[in-house]
Amino acid sequence: MRKPGIWAGILLALLTAGGLRGEDCFLDREDALYRDAEGLEAKAKVLHKLMSRRLISLECRYLERKKPECPGLLVHDSLLAELEGRSDQRLLEDYHGALRTLLITLEDAYARHLGRTTMIVLHDLEKQAQHRLKSLEALEPLLAGSPELSAAQPELARWLEKSLELTRKAVAGARKGLENLERREKQ
Repeated sequence: MRKPGIWAGILLALLTAGGLRGEDCFLDREDALYRDAEGLEAKAKVLHKLMSRRLISLECRYLERKKPECPGLLVHDSLLAELEGRSDQRLLEDYHGALRTLLITLEDAYARHLGRTTMIVLHDLEKQAQHRLKSLEALEPLLAGSPELSAAQPELARWLEKSLELTRKAVAGARKGLENLERREKQ
């Protein structure tokens, strides 16, 4: 009998926590890039870029050390410029939705035993999620003091906490998945 995949618990939690938002988190051009991406690695790359854009947008708003870089980033990435009108809460919702989509896609790949490809994407996820966790943790005290948080405190705070929690789960899940795949390869 097949053992449940390591992502099964995460998948169940995601599905019971409100279903899949899926494409709501994409800008129109990001949606086209995602739809055109073929294979797990290509789709994961688009989702990683989407998540990075959301966090960079928040960092440009709140982190003083990041502000000098922002004009150059906006010139080099026109999609990043399109996010300027989105609220902090919407950026966090988008980030969370993209990460959920990636984790569900990985669960499917893991269940289908796409060993090497899954391992590559898991390595990238672990590295990227660790970096994003540091970004979210740096933003946490700044977002907590933002005027938007004061006005919409419960929702923005909830999305920040959900994003932090899911990112932590992604780091832990990627590590566990890599361990399991390495063990599976040795057998």
